[in-house]
Amino acid sequence: MEILSGCLEYRKLLTIVVDAFYVREGRLCLRADYSLFEVICYLATFQLEELGFQLFCDVLRSQPVHKVCKFLGFLFNPLNLSSWIKDEWSLVYETSHVKENWIDPLMRWQPEVQELIDQLQGELTSQPSPPKSKAKVTEPKEFSLTTPRPRAIPVPELVPKVAKTRPDSKKKPRLRLPPRILKSQKLTFYTPNDNAPVKLNTAAILREGALYQRQVEKELQRVDRLVDGAGDFSEFLEWQRRMQAKDREEQLAAGEVRRLRGKLSHEEAALARQQVAQEKRRTAELKKEETAELMQRCAERRLQEEKSMKELVEQVIETQKNVKVAQTELRKSRRRIGGKPGARASREGLGLAPGLGPPPTPVLLQIPGHGLEGEMSVVELRERLALLKETRRRQEEERRDQIIQGQRAKSRELRDTLERVALCRAAMGRSAAL
Repeated sequence: MEILSGCLEYRKLLTIVVDAFYVREGRLCLRADYSLFEVICYLATFQLEELGFQLFCDVLRSQPVHKVCKFLGFLFNPLNLSSWIKDEWSLVYETSHVKENWIDPLMRWQPEVQELIDQLQGELTSQPSPPKSKAKVTEPKEFSLTTPRPRAIPVPELVPKVAKTRPDSKKKPRLRLPPRILKSQKLTFYTPNDNAPVKLNTAAILREGALYQRQVEKELQRVDRLVDGAGDFSEFLEWQRRMQAKDREEQLAAGEVRRLRGKLSHEEAALARQQVAQEKRRTAELKKEETAELMQRCAERRLQEEKSMKELVEQVIETQKNVKVAQTELRKSRRRIGGKPGARASREGLGLAPGLGPPPTPVLLQIPGHGLEGEMSVVELRERLALLKETRRRQEEERRDQIIQGQRAKSRELRDTLERVALCRAAMGRSAAL
């Protein structure tokens, strides 16, 4: 009990040492030996002076040797005692108390404990290992079974020979008649006499009396309830029956209403589908009419365009004829005029610029009039093309001048850079010569 109470009192200190042992050196030890290591640590730290070293050795020898040696080597290691064990215990108790009462005694007992550890390890190594006994091999043995006796074959019984019977030709075969149905005697039934007395036994009399007694009690209870103001239950049953009948009628009416509504909605949906179909047909007809009208308009417009084109072609042909006639007349007039001094004046009177060819025909001066945006005559188109070409030529010349100027500026910068580099090299050469 003293050891148990001491282990409980100093449980924090013992837990610190044993947990560290499992983490560092006791990884292969079982957790079931945790209490054993706590007891050894308690005896070595707190009870070694009172027990004496010899009794302490006897206690250790009674336990598994390899476990005890490993734990004692860890606990009485001077490095562990003077370093982390002292620091961890000082967190629980005062440092001076820990050093004087626990660490210093353990350090004094350390040489003797080390000798004990060496002695136990020597005994462990010198102990001969038990010889391995060969396992006995099972030798099979035959079963001692009794041999069965051979069964005797039974002799078959002889079948007696019976003499064959000869048919008698003198006897005639008899005909078998069907069995006759015998008539039963008439049964007479007598009417029961209700007035005949029935003899009852004691049990029947008691049952009938108890039945009448229960009926009388029920009637008295009903009368008492009526006297107290309670209503008759038959009225409630009648009211319940009426309400149930009314509910059934309402349910039937509601079902009929739902059926009629469903039928009405079905008919409305059919009408709506018909209306949608009619609307679609009407829309399709309108589309067809509009398409036909557009096609007719397009055909009329095409005819008008063809007609106008024909008229235009005829006008062009007519103008070409007129131009040819005018040219012939002009040539004739030129020949007639020849080198007369009034030729230039006559030319100006005809509206021709000096040094130009024949005047443009009226077709080239007219605008087609197709209703397009930006329509112009052929003469105006030619003039605009000439102006556009001139503008592009000027832009190309300006761009070419800009490129040439840029190249000249780059070459000028390169020359300036070369001059600066030459000056720097000359200065560096002079400084190196000095």
